[in-house]
Amino acid sequence: MKKILMIVFLFLLLNYPLNYPCSAMDYIVELVEENYREEQYWSKLAYSPEVYHALHVRFDNNNKLIILSGKDSNYRKWLRQDIAKNRYFVLKVPEEEDSLFKSSQVYEIDLKSVYPIGMGVGRGKDLIEPSRMDESQSASYKFKKKQKKAVKLKQDLSSRGSDTKEAEQNRLEKERKNREAGEAKAQKNKEKNAEEEKLRLEREKELKAKAELEALLAEQERAEEDKLDQEREKALEAQLAKEADEEKKRRDEADRRWLEHEKELRAKLKKEALEERRRRIKSNKNWLRHKKRLNLG
Repeated sequence: MKKILMIVFLFLLLNYPLNYPCSAMDYIVELVEENYREEQYWSKLAYSPEVYHALHVRFDNNNKLIILSGKDSNYRKWLRQDIAKNRYFVLKVPEEEDSLFKSSQVYEIDLKSVYPIGMGVGRGKDLIEPSRMDESQSASYKFKKKQKKAVKLKQDLSSRGSDTKEAEQNRLEKERKNREAGEAKAQKNKEKNAEEEKLRLEREKELKAKAELEALLAEQERAEEDKLDQEREKALEAQLAKEADEEKKRRDEADRRWLEHEKELRAKLKKEALEERRRRIKSNKNWLRHKKRLNLG
């Protein structure tokens, strides 16, 4: 049974691409132009340069812009020296980003995933340019890569074959623990939600009581203000009435004084008229006496 499973795995591995963990695809690219710029920044602690490094390459008869990220200045310096001498180099692209690399015009890659062409591929006269690689050579290259993956997978399967039962038990135990952890987490979340709901209801109750208290205090304040307004109106009316009474008394006093003054003036005029009449009478009597004397003489 194990041999049959091994044969099936090898068949699938040799005929279909596998997304094996931590594996990568190597692509040979041709350098068209290198863009490098370094800006210097001085902070309070130390010198911190900012590097902008990009490669304009040709891959599969298409142009791409490869942005090199990373802070290993020594590796970057060595890579720039190698790029200055050779037109071709290798990009190590993770298999999960293989489709993204092929479809993108701009691709960002780590600095250490770019290395010279001579590492197991060939250099100088043995170098095969991507534009000149025929279908048989490309298929052979891919077949060798799949063979390496098959060997690695076989080794992993053989190492795990003896521990299949134990691994299954461990898997079941792990699933049980995960299920129990999930249930405990769900119960904890349920209790947490119940506690939050309780706190929310208490806050709403407190807010409602606070709003009612504020409304009651506002009503009392309005009642006190109305009472004060009424008292102020009464005090104002009393003050106005008092001022009106005082004004009436002043007028009555002025009228009384005027009447007394008028009475005194009339009495004085009457007295003066009587005295004037007496003087006339006396003057007439004196004239008559004088006339009588003249007639007798």
